[in-house]
Parts: sequence; C-alpha cells; structure tokens
Amino acid sequence: MPSFGLEISERTVKYVEMKDTPEGLIVNHYGIEHIPDGAIQKGIVVDSTKLLPILTTIRKNKKVEAVCVSIPEEQVYTFQQEIELIPGVEIRDSILLNIEGYIPVPADTVEFDYDVISTNGNRVKIQVAAVERNVVESYIEVCNNAGMQVVACEYECQALARALTKPGGTSVVYIIDIGHASTTASVVQNGIVVSSSTIMRGGEEITLAISKALNIPNEEAEIIKHKIGMNGKDKYVQLPEILSQAYLPLFTEIIDQYNAWLTYVKTRETTYHPIDSIQIVGTEALTPGFMDLLQASFHKTVVLANVWTRVETVSTRVPLINFKDSLIYGTAIGLALGAFEV
Repeated sequence: MPSFGLEISERTVKYVEMKDTPEGLIVNHYGIEHIPDGAIQKGIVVDSTKLLPILTTIRKNKKVEAVCVSIPEEQVYTFQQEIELIPGVEIRDSILLNIEGYIPVPADTVEFDYDVISTNGNRVKIQVAAVERNVVESYIEVCNNAGMQVVACEYECQALARALTKPGGTSVVYIIDIGHASTTASVVQNGIVVSSSTIMRGGEEITLAISKALNIPNEEAEIIKHKIGMNGKDKYVQLPEILSQAYLPLFTEIIDQYNAWLTYVKTRETTYHPIDSIQIVGTEALTPGFMDLLQASFHKTVVLANVWTRVETVSTRVPLINFKDSLIYGTAIGLALGAFEV
C-alpha cells in the first residue's frame, strides 16, 4: 500500500507518495501547492476554508486515501528527561506525571510522543515532543474534511531527520532547513531530534532586501537571487554586498543555535560527542555563492543534504525528484518513509 507524506506549512502544501515494489521504494507522486495568505499563522490552522480546496484537489487528483501529516516545529514543545524505570509503570505514565515541569500548558491539553536516547541500569534518558491537542486536531479535521484519513502526525524536524539520517551508531548531525518565512535548526543524534528551534527568518526576508535595495518587484528579486546570487555584475554589481548584509542576521542566529547546543552538551553531558556534519535543505541553499557565504560565516564545512539517505533501491525510477527539487521535499519524504520503517 502506498504511503502519502503531507507537509503543510504557512505558505505551501508539499506531498510525496512512496510505494514499496520488488525493485525497491519508488515515488508515485510528488508536488507542491501554494496556500493563500491567512490560512495558517504561526503553525496554526486559522482559516481552513482556504486550505480545504487545495487538499481536496490533491486527494481527488492523486486518489489519496490516507496521509501522514506534519505538525510545524514552532507549535511543538521538546525536552529531554531522565526517568527511573519502575516495574508495572509505563514510560508514558512517568512522563505524564512530570510533563508540566517542562511545558507551559496543562498536561491534559497535549498529545506527546517520546524516543529513548540511552539507558543506564534502571534509568532511561528520553526525548519528548509535545503539542497542544487543539493544534493536532485542526490538521486532522481539515484533512478529514478533504476526504483523507490521517494515520499519523509527526513534527517536521523528526520527519526530516528520518529522510536525512540512518538509525544506529552515534553520529550527530546539525540540520538547517531554510523555508520561505522561517528556518528550523535541529540536532539529530542516532536518528532522534534531540534539539530544535525555529528562527523567524527565511528566504522571503532576503528577497525583500534585494527588492528594496534595487527598487525592483519581489518577483524579479526572487529570480535574480536564484539565478545570479553572489555572482552579480554589471547592473547587478551591488548584489553580492546586498546578499552578504541580508543573510548576516539569519546566519548569526543559525550559528548562535549551534553554539548554544555545544555549550549545553559540554556542561550537561558526561560524554561529549561533537557534531559530525552540518547539512542544509531548502532552495535558498542553491542561490549561487550561498554555501560559500555560509561556510565563511560558520568556519565549518556545510553540505547539501541527501534526502534519499534511507532509500536503498535498484529502481531506475528513484529518485524521481531531481536533486535541486528534492531539497524542498525532505520533510514530506520523511513522512512517507515512516510507514516503511526504513
């Protein structure tokens, strides 16, 4: 049976349907649809009437029955906790007893899930992700009204981590996902998101800076950003300086989050494992000169992520999505892969 990953963000709906075949996993369908302004704000569905026609059309055109849907990172509370294993007591019950010490909302108003990071005798370290129930229900309701059954909800960072990393081992990866209006930065250890944060800066801010500096429409600014980037010359000779200044606040926050994580683990953990790689997704990374500019700010190697890390197949149809486009489908791919436990 195919698995359909549905990522709903503030500006777009992205989807990927994958199917297991004798040749391996293949991509049946993928696509992106733009959402009208005001449908989703800060990760909350505030006007489902603007979103419903889009989801209904996807369901009809792609013959979708069931979906795995994403929950935006900015609506998710994450924390680590160490608990004692008590015979006859479920881990979930132990988490629930203390969850209000870690989140700013009542325990009976949230849904949560957890992953085990490590065990030491009768003590276990866990990573918990919690989200208010009304947020989850808003996504389920609009999908159900569009005729799609929601079989799983997962927050964006964990779905993306599934696509980009393999379970097992002790590798630590810093993943940067630059979207249109915001950026997420997450630390993934052994396939588990152990830290994540939302930076309210994205590609839109860069486009607006170009538009203002060159006095051109936003549409034109977006085009020259991706076509010319740091290679600006002639009438766009100012572009490298404009981009350097426009990216600086975003890069600063990305690096601050990175350093905050390093400080945390060095002071809190008895064993420290350095970050093995810094990976980036999002079409912003394809702007000419972007990677060089980021690496110069970071003073570290940054690589474009491979969203097919967990997909091992001999099928000539995978990857159906070319590399450039695949950088925006990582979360949807991760959602779809969840059904196959790869």
